Amino acid sequence: MSIECECIELNLSNPTEQFGHFIFTSLEEGESATLATMLRRTLLTSLPGLKIIGFRISDANNEFSNVQGVREDLLEIVLNLKEIVFQNWANETSCYGRLKVQGPAIVTAGCLELPNDVKVLNPQSPLLTVTEETFIELEVKMERGKNYALATDRKPVGPGDFLAIDANFTPVLRVNSHIHPILEEVENSHEEVHLMIYTDGSLLPHQALKMAGNKLASMILSVTEPGVFDKELDNNMDNMINEEEDRIFEEDDQENMMIEDLEDLQKTMINESNMIFEDADKINEQIQDDEDDELERILNKINEQIQAPLDRSLSNLGYGNEDNSMINKNKIKDVKIKKTQTKKRKNKVEEIQKNEDSEIINPAEAKLRQKLEQMETGKLEDLGLSNRINNILKKANINYIRDLLQCSLAELKKN
Repeated sequence: MSIECECIELNLSNPTEQFGHFIFTSLEEGESATLATMLRRTLLTSLPGLKIIGFRISDANNEFSNVQGVREDLLEIVLNLKEIVFQNWANETSCYGRLKVQGPAIVTAGCLELPNDVKVLNPQSPLLTVTEETFIELEVKMERGKNYALATDRKPVGPGDFLAIDANFTPVLRVNSHIHPILEEVENSHEEVHLMIYTDGSLLPHQALKMAGNKLASMILSVTEPGVFDKELDNNMDNMINEEEDRIFEEDDQENMMIEDLEDLQKTMINESNMIFEDADKINEQIQDDEDDELERILNKINEQIQAPLDRSLSNLGYGNEDNSMINKNKIKDVKIKKTQTKKRKNKVEEIQKNEDSEIINPAEAKLRQKLEQMETGKLEDLGLSNRINNILKKANINYIRDLLQCSLAELKKN
């Protein structure tokens, strides 16, 4: 079913505001909103019109100047010039209008001298009022354009004394639309679009609608009609597809290179880690050997410090070197046993080192401290002395190593 358009109301009584009411029927559901939106936007933005874009008046250098003998200031004159509506049959791109008046007089838009194919639709629109016997000369420049244009967005309109102004070129003042559903059957429903168009008189409502429809049709046909566009579109799409394939291949190559680089980096990191662990093991073994040697040296020194006063005490008590040699052998055996237990003591030293937050102790010092604590709290049997010497010391109430270290030679002789 084809779309039909009908004008149900037309009002042309006001030359500067004309009205037309149009209905589009036989539209399927959803098509009416699309059609109404496209037509409304095209009517308001794509139709050309003729407007004043600049002017010059005698003795005025800028828009804030005052003209002698004129009641209105330049800002009010600018607003009056924007209200003038022109109709142009020849569709000229630009033209000029002039007026010369001797005051006092009331100057309107109809006083402008225009080209033959340009007409003022509101000649009674006021421009300015000359209150004194002053000669006023005004010249305006008109140009054809679309939509709304600011004076700052355009190049200078003419000679240096021309003042540029904003211009609203569109001949359509406003467009209203609404959609009415039509229920013909239960399964099939259609819609109709009501379009109300208001123009400034330079274009009739039905002329504006026709121009908008032709504009839309030309844009749509450029997509659907076969011809040059198809070839250009095919060429453009082929180029885009080739570029996209090249980009994908390039990304794949870059990704493969990145993967290879990551694998090489991973291998390098593993090798370096292995080397670091090997060096760390060597350093730990060396440190452990040094600590064992240092611990053995310290223990020997401690045993010597203990053995010297003990030998002197035993000599004073009348015991010979045989007992002392037995003690020395037991001491050497004890040192060897102590050396084999170095690793176990090392773990205990580390636990002590963690618990003491306020004091930092190296492993050798911790082991020495642990050894001294064990010797102070240990029993005489830990020294490996002979039974005879142990019995003598126990008779003297010396049961621990601490008691033996604190006991003087005089006390041993006394006992």
